[in-house]
Amino acid sequence: MFLFICMTNLHLLIARSIIEKEQLKSVDVLFIGDVDNVKNQYYLKKIQPLCRHSSLVSQVSKFSAFKTIHRTRYAKKIMKSYAREYHTVFFANFHVPLIHHILSCIAFSEIKTFDDGTN
Repeated sequence: MFLFICMTNLHLLIARSIIEKEQLKSVDVLFIGDVDNVKNQYYLKKIQPLCRHSSLVSQVSKFSAFKTIHRTRYAKKIMKSYAREYHTVFFANFHVPLIHHILSCIAFSEIKTFDDGTN
């Protein structure tokens, strides 16, 4: 099983390309971003036929006094509807703390990052 963690529409397009090129099966996609953004919903719908499970969740607040505790709880809440174990996890934003918290909630054999050209 494979998990893609995306934060931009470009990430979704890159994820779709990887899924198609590698002919991956049992793929889950987690999109972290603006849930009210029509473009985000559009691009997520484009990748959904290739996915076993997908969802769009909002980013956690950055200005909380207990932000680490909130991120940990939020990550656990997000991942309740996902598998507990993945062979490979793909993502681009390795510097985002919420992604670190999500990774701590699941087991995986391999991490693969992809370059979106922003950092």
